[in-house]
Amino acid sequence: MNLQNLFFSTELSSLVSFSPVKPDWKKIILKRKEFPFSRNVLYERLKIQNVDRSSKVQTQIELLLQPNTFTITTGHQLCWGTGPLYVIYKALSVIELCKKLKTMYSEFHFLPVFWLATEDHDYQEVNHFYSDYQNQWVYKGQFKGAVGRHIIEYTPNLPFWTIQPYQKNISWKSAFIRLMDEIFYDEPLIFIDGDDHELKKLFIPFFLKEITEKKTFYNVQQTNPKLQEKGIRIQWNVLPINLFYLTNEDRQKIDFKNGKYFVGNQEVNLEWLLNEVQNHPERVSPNAGFRPLYQEFLLPNLCYVGGWSEIRYWLQLKANFEDYHVFFPLLLPRFSFVYIPPDITQKLGELGFSPDFLLKTLKDIQRTLANRFYDLEKLKKKSEFFDENIIEIQKEVKNLSETLVYSLESQKVRWHHFYKNLEKKIIKTIQNKDPKLFFEIYRLKDIVQPEGFIQERTLNIVSFVKSKEEVVDFMQYLREQIQTWVEKFTAY
Repeated sequence: MNLQNLFFSTELSSLVSFSPVKPDWKKIILKRKEFPFSRNVLYERLKIQNVDRSSKVQTQIELLLQPNTFTITTGHQLCWGTGPLYVIYKALSVIELCKKLKTMYSEFHFLPVFWLATEDHDYQEVNHFYSDYQNQWVYKGQFKGAVGRHIIEYTPNLPFWTIQPYQKNISWKSAFIRLMDEIFYDEPLIFIDGDDHELKKLFIPFFLKEITEKKTFYNVQQTNPKLQEKGIRIQWNVLPINLFYLTNEDRQKIDFKNGKYFVGNQEVNLEWLLNEVQNHPERVSPNAGFRPLYQEFLLPNLCYVGGWSEIRYWLQLKANFEDYHVFFPLLLPRFSFVYIPPDITQKLGELGFSPDFLLKTLKDIQRTLANRFYDLEKLKKKSEFFDENIIEIQKEVKNLSETLVYSLESQKVRWHHFYKNLEKKIIKTIQNKDPKLFFEIYRLKDIVQPEGFIQERTLNIVSFVKSKEEVVDFMQYLREQIQTWVEKFTAY
């Protein structure tokens, strides 16, 4: 059973706080109320961080002062030009989910929040985007330390509206926010930047415990075998200390080896390290697995919406949240979608296929096309019938000789090879007789999602939206498509 199936079963119930199957949102709200957070500090910092944004965003932030206000959160790295399409899908997921919850529970307020991964230092993950499957555009500036602090070194001269906010001498974070505002111009999406002295000041006790008690390492190590027993790959490699030392020039791992503390390769005194945490919390940065604890400690959050890779490492974290007495939210997989342009949908209809046909594997597409001319399913059944006969004969001769059983088994293997080759030859023969149909479908599939590529994880929004003026229609189309996803997690 794969992760997606396990996640919607009861198999992982001990690793989550709430079931993703028809979530009981009222129960989640009541449980979240049991955990305090620094409402006033969060309010003040979000006002400052979102000061240049729309009045709708400002109005949403004001709601934080009310005790009946909660958040639904997602987040991502600050990819150039927003990076792959699913970054937009993540933001739209929390926006639309909040709208629906408000209609269900009018006595509460639900704020969509996007956590900016400004402290990430893996610039190779954020310095490029694809305008199509062949063309990657790479920002040539030199990053140092946290990507969100990077000051853009030149104005890129590329023919895409998405890179216009990336002007010389402004921060990478500011450019990303400006572009997201152009895409979500009429939405109350709140951005939060954890790279903030006042917010990290609240988290100082957690930083100190992480360094001195190494709780996270122990808690996650106890959880990992439970995931491995279910066949789930371990996503996050927990460390003795899950923090970095952050400056404008670098982000170096804080480590503990052989009874000694290190920042990068430099051994440091424990007393010095603890003083740095207490006096300069902005110099401490959580890694990918410790960041969720920081995030949920700060926000009145009910739910985190993420990709399957994110959910996989969140499943490692519940015991650590409980040990630190922090609310562990509902986890939901983000909206996922393949955009098929109208002209391709029309062409497929003319050929007698639905748009979903292009999402099949190339092998399945070939078999489906070939089945129009020859019944491959009938051939498959004949092959299975041959298997059944061999097995029956094996049972009959088993008492006579094991050698005969093995001999028949080898014949079965030969037949399998023959059948697979025969099917390939039939498909090739049919393709050679009607190459136009096959190659037209291959051409359309290559436009939408070539074999080996996933559209939403590869293509940038500029693949489908050629100008700012087209954004409104595109986003409205996505809002319509996402409603099925929203209903799945709000319907009783």
